[in-house]
Formats: sequence, structure tokens, C-alpha cells
Amino acid sequence: MSEQIPSTVSKDEHQRKPRGPKPPKQKKENPITAAVNSWLQDHTQSISLPTLLSTLDSIQDEGQLKALLLDKAPKRWVIYEPMVLLPSGSFTTTPWPQLLDSLSSNVKSSLWTRILSNITSDGASKVDLSRLAVNEGIPLHIADGAAEKDAREEEEEENLLRSPSGLKLLHGDFGPALSPSPTVALVPTPQDFEQAFWVSTKQNGITQIWAPRYTMFSRGNVKEKARLLDFHRSPTPIGAAPTSSNGAAAPRQQQQQQQQQQQQQQQQQQQQQQQQQQQQQQQQQQQQQQQQQQQQQQQQQQQQQQQQQQQQQQQQQQQQQQQQQQQQQQQQQQQSLSHRGRAPTVLKGKYALDLYAGIGYFVFSYAKLGMRVLCWEINPWSVEGLRRGAVANKWSVKVFQGEEDLTKKTTAELLQEADAEGVQIVVFLEGNESAGRRVRELRERKRELDVVHVNGGFLPTSEKSWRDSWQAVVGKGVGDGWLHLHENVHVKDIESRRGEIQELMTRWNEELDDSDGTTTETKAVVEHVELVKTFAPDVWHCVFDVYIKRCCDTGSK
Repeated sequence: MSEQIPSTVSKDEHQRKPRGPKPPKQKKENPITAAVNSWLQDHTQSISLPTLLSTLDSIQDEGQLKALLLDKAPKRWVIYEPMVLLPSGSFTTTPWPQLLDSLSSNVKSSLWTRILSNITSDGASKVDLSRLAVNEGIPLHIADGAAEKDAREEEEEENLLRSPSGLKLLHGDFGPALSPSPTVALVPTPQDFEQAFWVSTKQNGITQIWAPRYTMFSRGNVKEKARLLDFHRSPTPIGAAPTSSNGAAAPRQQQQQQQQQQQQQQQQQQQQQQQQQQQQQQQQQQQQQQQQQQQQQQQQQQQQQQQQQQQQQQQQQQQQQQQQQQQQQQQQQQQSLSHRGRAPTVLKGKYALDLYAGIGYFVFSYAKLGMRVLCWEINPWSVEGLRRGAVANKWSVKVFQGEEDLTKKTTAELLQEADAEGVQIVVFLEGNESAGRRVRELRERKRELDVVHVNGGFLPTSEKSWRDSWQAVVGKGVGDGWLHLHENVHVKDIESRRGEIQELMTRWNEELDDSDGTTTETKAVVEHVELVKTFAPDVWHCVFDVYIKRCCDTGSK
């Protein structure tokens, strides 16, 4: 009688031998490592490894030298199409500096183009990558390198523009070498902007554009941008039970019953085996008595280990209790921040002020919430990036700059122009020390300016702008709003700094309530400290959220 084959399985498949385990996939070689390896092989005549070897005491042979070159080459990168940005310190570890110094520009260029080609082929980009640079930290100060000054007498000025002067350009056209320094009389022209090299990225669904040669981009601010986008959403209900599906419960119960029957049969067999084993165990008891002494010693060791484990468990329990306390604090904080909830329709027409606008880091978060944003920025390259980014996101934007706008026209006249064009984002290309004056001018002209947010996103501290930020919110009279004060703070000093800011706000509030001739009560509370990212070991980029509320007037004093 022939074997019956199920209709769903072909005869060939039924007779096919089972396949063995699949061989493990080979780990894909890092594109930069592969580029360096092939480049070394293709330029053996141009690269004099013996000569390089003679300058390095710690390396014995060419094989070791090649291995070290591969090991010290960068392994990570970031793509901002069509640019590849390598991490800080790339190609600066021995023996790379010695090798690169000995090569012609053409040979070095072939290395950079091969790296770009390999990363493009790796599928990380949809376009051909054509520029390569090494990312370096943004210096807080810029040396004044005037020729007539001795190097020891070089003066340092604060890098207020946050110009990426440390960016190391390796390959490709990054635009003309124009200085963004405010001490230079010539400001960038429209032609300069057209000739510059621009890149873009998208975070939280928002496009941002900048010229890497002239302006910085802080990728780590993405967390704070997202927080602002969610700032007015109602807190998630605490203790909500997760939903699940039990559609497969009945079939599983049948399977479990069958398994239980099988287990019972197995248990009967095991009982018979156990009886046989008991006889054997009696014979083994004599041997076990001899082993008991050894076991006692082992038990003592185990007791010691158990004590250690108990101590570890106690420590873990303490940690769990601390975590539970932190979670409870977070839940309490969520409940205490319920006053933040705002419907999008309520936010529309309200104002946000960004006193350090940059290329629109936080400006665009407020714009996406439907708010109107007034911005201050002193770097013309950042302002152009902000303008381009706003256009890319389909937000209307207008830039006021130069004497014709900023000196000859009042702030009210400028805003009337923006109103007539229906502009959502208004940018003042000037220092933010003018922000307080402009806000006061608008209110003196009876301009309704309901400021809900003021952002001071400047490091290491934005303290110089805090008084104007506070006044922008309290000056509107009745209502509430938030200040977002950025500062670098050591982890041990965060709570004490929070207390200092609270004392500062309380003093300003008391001064205001004693001098404004009304019984309006002003309250300002540092209600939250957001830890954005580490700036240095144990130093955090903090955002202090200050909630300000002015209660209704009840009459004259």
C-alpha cells in the first residue's frame, strides 16, 4: 500500500531530506575600514610604509602598521546629505597624522572619495555623498589672530555666533571661506548665500537647514525639541491597564489538557524508575557518608555565598525602592503639571519668544504648535538657515535686518508689515538685548502680546536674558506662561541652582507686586528641571522650566 501524501505538500518536497542549520552570516565589513584597506592595497607605490615605519619606535613591521591604521580609522559617521560628518578626533591618532603628512593631495583625496563612495554604496544615503568633514567641538572663544599681535598677546573673544571654526574640511566644496564674525564690516550677500553649501536633516518631522561651514548644528537637542512639541498635551493617565488579546485561549487549553495526560503517564514511569533508584541509593549511602564531610565544608562556603547574595538582594531592594520612589515622584509631577494642558485652538495666535534662535532649533517646535514666534539672532548665516528651514516646512517667515528696518522703523511698524503678510515667524537680525525694549514698545502701543513661552537656549548660560524673559511674560498682565532657561550645571549643583533661580524669581515678583500699584499677585515657580544631555563629565545641559502666573486684579492698593 503506497504512502499517502498530504495534498498541500508535493511528493518531491515530502521526500526531500531535512536541511541542516544555516551557516552564520558573515559580519559586514565597516565601509570606512573597507575603504582604508583597499586604498592601502591600491597605493602601495605612493605610500612608503618602510619610511613611515622608521619614524615609529613602537611598531615593528609593515603588517602591524597596516593593522594599526585600520584599527585607528574612524568607525562611525553621521550623514547630512550630501555630507558625511566623521566624529571628533578622526585620523588624529598615531600613525595617521604621520602618514597623511607624507602624502600628496591627490593620494589623500583618493582616500576621502573612496570613503564617501563606500558609505554611499552601503545604502545609508539616497544621493551620492560628495563632502567629507570631521566634526569638532564648537569653541566658546575665538582667538584674535591679528598679524601685528604676538601669539602670547592674542586676545580671546566669546564665540557668540557659535561659529564652527574647528570643523575640519577633508573633501568637497563647502563654499567660500567667508568669516561670520560681527567685527567684519561686510555682511553676507544674497550671492554669498547662493554660493554656500547647505545641508538639511529632519527631526521630529521638522526639516532644519544650515551651512556647516558657517553655522553649528546641535543634534543632541532633539530630545528638548520633542519635549516642547508635547509640552501642552494632557499627561497620560496613571495606572492605565494595558490591553491584550486572548483569542487563542481555547485551543491552548485543549493542548494543555493533552500535555497533562502525557505528563501523568510519564510520572507513572518515573515512579517505577524511582523504586529502582532507591535500591541503588541504599548502596550509595555508604559512599555519601564519606562525602558528607566534604559537603559540610561546601555548605559553609554556600552559607557565606548566601550571605553575600542576601546583601546583594538587600541592595537591589533598596535600589528598587528608590526607583519606585522616583516613579512616584514622576507620577506626582505629571499630576502637578496638569495645568500645562492646552488645546491647539487655544495656542493659535499666542506668542513664543526665542532669544537665541539659531537655525530654528526651538522656533520650529513652537511654530508647529501653531504659535506665532518672535526671534532674535545675531548670526546672519543662522538667520538664513532659519529662513530656508521655515520655507521648507511651509511656515511663513520674515526677516528684519539692517538700519532701514531696525533703526528707522518702530517695532509696531515692523509687526504691522508682518501682520499684513500673514507671517508666522518674525526674525530680528540683532542682539537679544533689544528684545525687552521691543516687547515693551509693542505693549505701550496697546498691542496684544500674549507671550506663553520664552526660550533662552544658550550655553554655558543664558542668564543675561532672564530678566527680559521674565518681564515678557509678567508684562502682559493677567495670564500665565513659561520660561525655559538653559544652563550647564554640575550634577551635584542642580538642586542648589534650582533654589537660586527660585529665589531670583521670587525677588523679582516681590519687586513687581510692590511697585505696579495693583493687587495683582505674581507667582513664579521653578516647576521642573529637564536634563537634556551631558555637556562634560558630570556636567548636564539643564533646562529650568519657570511657570509664571498673574492673578486677576481686585482693585487698587
